[in-house]
Amino acid sequence: MFLQISSGSGKGVGVSGGCEMKDVKPSNEGLRWGAPEQKEESTLSVCGVDVEKVSVFRLGLLLWEMETGEIPFKEVDAVNAHRQVVSGIRPDLTKVANSSMRALIQNCLHQTPEHRPTLSTITRHLCDITKDQPQ
Repeated sequence: MFLQISSGSGKGVGVSGGCEMKDVKPSNEGLRWGAPEQKEESTLSVCGVDVEKVSVFRLGLLLWEMETGEIPFKEVDAVNAHRQVVSGIRPDLTKVANSSMRALIQNCLHQTPEHRPTLSTITRHLCDITKDQPQ
């Protein structure tokens, strides 16, 4: 499924407009980075979910991938990876050497969207983490 959001006036795109689903055959690989609150069949949809909190979850997976050099849940296909996320399983955080980064990733990957940090909080933490890195 593909989500097209329109303002209804035909001018520009706006989140305040209605959602129109179109039949498109996307790759299932995006499911691998889907947040637990996103339904399997609509992982590309933003209708009914907090877009920032979904983005924070996905960012947490990307940070883990950058820190470890591995693809999350590489041992299973994308659909089963998403099912693991929905059931509460997360990538192995012990593979992240920096304890501050590990804590940030863990917070980003919280099962409950309301308990995830905001993007501005993440930015502050990343700045603090990079200040602590040796030059």
